[in-house]
Amino acid sequence: MVSWLSIDATNDTLFVLEFEGTNNVARAVKLPHAAYDADSLATQLQTALNGSGKTIHATYTVNRVVSADSSVVSSGSATARLFQIQLSGGTNFWIPDDNQLMDSSFYDLKWLAVGGPTYDTTNPPSTNELFFFPNSTYNTSQTSTLVDLRSKHALYLHSTTVGNMGSMGSTGAMRTCIAVMPCTVGYGNILVYVGSGNPHDYIEPGTKSLKRITLEVRSSSGDLVDFQGGRYIAVFVVGTKP
Repeated sequence: MVSWLSIDATNDTLFVLEFEGTNNVARAVKLPHAAYDADSLATQLQTALNGSGKTIHATYTVNRVVSADSSVVSSGSATARLFQIQLSGGTNFWIPDDNQLMDSSFYDLKWLAVGGPTYDTTNPPSTNELFFFPNSTYNTSQTSTLVDLRSKHALYLHSTTVGNMGSMGSTGAMRTCIAVMPCTVGYGNILVYVGSGNPHDYIEPGTKSLKRITLEVRSSSGDLVDFQGGRYIAVFVVGTKP
């Protein structure tokens, strides 16, 4: 069942750089873990930006829009699939993308240098997984890309006991992936994946006896997927090598 949350520990942080007067501040804004729709996420994002850790005097507003062009007015409609964050009072802010967050020069010279909290640069838990802001500079208004509430587009089934460590997952360091399952349904629905059935599409277990099979479901970034108490079932057909 698709029971993982839109926001969890792997993508719960909006990294923000704020500039007011001569004051430059780096903030890691945390969002509560939950399953969101576009409206509830926009509301929670605005609350979090104006909440704990904000030192500037300006106020954030978050709206759903269809375009970064202010002349296009249809905020809140079904076609409004972008987030627009605005900051009052002439204060500027910047929301870095994942390439910048993972860059060591950015981390040292632009983030830590202005008092930003530490994070794992190899896998930052950023909200860029759901939406990101392509304008990589300070501004009073930032408009996101399409908001995609499906935090997992594919699931990667891993096993350290099946597969003989001969396959590669989404990250080069993980050689235990035995299946990739596309997520084609939304939250609360049943996800079903069936193998190709091709006789040449098989998993080589290696030259060892199997007493127990261990399975893990991971995301494209290699994080374990939290099913929130939900279950998944994997069925294998065992036979001789064709």
